Amino acid sequence: MKTVAIVQARMGSVRFPNKVMRPICGTPMIGLLLQRLSGARRVDQIVLATSADPRNDPLDDYVRTL
Repeated sequence: MKTVAIVQARMGSVRFPNKVMRPICGTPMIGLLLQRLSGARRVDQIVLATSADPRNDPLDDYVRTL
């Protein structure tokens, strides 16, 4: 059996826009989350779930580089 972790992220928050791309010690928050999640022994695959909203394009581009 395969275990898939689905991470939901978007850039269009009203209270804190672009939160997932805000840097923490120089690395975007989503990068730190995915890096830590990739170390989980029982997770076989990580999927980023977001919308087709153009505001999410920088998020999509960044995650594809990882």
